[in-house]
Amino acid sequence: MIYNHLIPKVLVGVVTYDGKDYCKEEFEKRLNELTYENYKPFTVWTNDFKGNSRERITKGYNIVLEEFRLGGYDYLLTLEADIIPPKYIIEALMDYNKKICSATYMIGFKNDRHPCIFDGSRYKRKIKGRWESFLNTMNAKELNGELIHAPGGSGLGCCLIHKDVFKKVKEFRHEQAHCDTYFHQDAQKEGFKSMVDTGIICKHYGTAEEWQEIIAKDF
Repeated sequence: MIYNHLIPKVLVGVVTYDGKDYCKEEFEKRLNELTYENYKPFTVWTNDFKGNSRERITKGYNIVLEEFRLGGYDYLLTLEADIIPPKYIIEALMDYNKKICSATYMIGFKNDRHPCIFDGSRYKRKIKGRWESFLNTMNAKELNGELIHAPGGSGLGCCLIHKDVFKKVKEFRHEQAHCDTYFHQDAQKEGFKSMVDTGIICKHYGTAEEWQEIIAKDF
C-alpha cells in the first residue's frame, strides 16, 4: 500500500467474526495484495457484540462508516471476509465512475449457487413456523459480463461506494432483513443506482448452510 493524496482515498471495510477463520489466511493475504495505491484496510470483529446477527452486523458497518467519515475517505469498499476478489478490484470498480458498484459473487447452497444480484421481486419461506420474505436473485445464466443495474441491490460482499452516497444515507440499518438489503433500498430511494460488474466473479466460500445456522438463532 502506497498512500498518495492525488488519487481517491479508499477505506476497505471488513465486518467479520471468528466463524470465518477457515479462510482467514487467504483473505488477509489478498487484502494486502490489492494493487490500488491509496487504500487502508479496516476490520471490525463482532464476536463480543450483543444482540442477534442483524444487530451485530449493523453495528459493525456503522463503526466502519464512522472510520470512513473521520478519515476523510472518498470511497468505501465493503468486503466480506469469506470473499476473495481479484487484486485489481478497486481500480476495476472505480473505473466505471458509479456511485455504487459491486463485483459479482455466488451465494446459496453448496449444490445450488446463484449470483448475489437481486432483481427486486420477492418470495416467502417458512422459518421456525414464521413466513419470512426474501429477495429473488438473478439466474447465473443471465450474467453477460457487462455492467448492469440491480433493482434489488447486490449485497455488501464486495461493493465500492462513493462518499456522496453517505451524504444522503446517514447510517446502516436493519429491520427484518440485514443491513445490506436496506442500504441498497435506502440508496436507491435517494436516487443512486446499485450497479454490478457481472464480468468480475469473486471466489466466495460462504454458503446458505452456514448462513442458516447463523440466522436460525435470530428467530
